Amino acid sequence: MKGLAQLAGIWCSSPDFHQWLFELGGLPANEDDAIEFVYLACEINSRSELDSNERAARLFVEKVRRPFREWLNGRPAAAPSRQRNK
Repeated sequence: MKGLAQLAGIWCSSPDFHQWLFELGGLPANEDDAIEFVYLACEINSRSELDSNERAARLFVEKVRRPFREWLNGRPAAAPSRQRNK
């Protein structure tokens, strides 16, 4: 799905997206935190993978785009998994 990398870039710098992440995790979020969240949620190492990797695109839609849009529209969204693989 083309355009997801650009969308992720816009959202990662958005104060609304940072607020959504704060409400999900209970910790303040900035642009770096937002980028890390997208990478972990979508299992990617670069935003460009969102436009070239079908699985990453699907994960972005399911774990990021849909819940964030629901939150923006005032509906509660289920919190996506934020497991860190270290």
